[in-house]
Amino acid sequence: MVFVEESTVILGKVDPSEGGRDAAEASHGFDGIVVRGARAMLGLSQAALCAAAGCGRNTLNDFENGSRTPGTGKVADIKAALEAAGAEFVEDSARGIAVRVDRTRAAGRTPRARTIGDGRGSTTT
Repeated sequence: MVFVEESTVILGKVDPSEGGRDAAEASHGFDGIVVRGARAMLGLSQAALCAAAGCGRNTLNDFENGSRTPGTGKVADIKAALEAAGAEFVEDSARGIAVRVDRTRAAGRTPRARTIGDGRGSTTT
């Protein structure tokens, strides 16, 4: 389940016992679903995020789709690139990882980011 509150999206709770998620993902509480959500909210393409994070597009695509988890260092690089672009990650023990986006930094990138920037992206789904 995904909740949207203002410019925050709360994604499913990271649990190392769930299929497809390993201990490395749980240790940093940050998985491909969180990356994809933050990237979409920021209006970043995979290519732009890869350039900022110094990773290959196949690595990012596989991570977002849950078929591969990059090493801890590369995950940290991806997270840092998203944070530099305006994302903030907040761990919510009850609901998972929240992604909060600076509306002013996201607003000009894509139509989806513009809906967040002008407040139209603040509905619950």
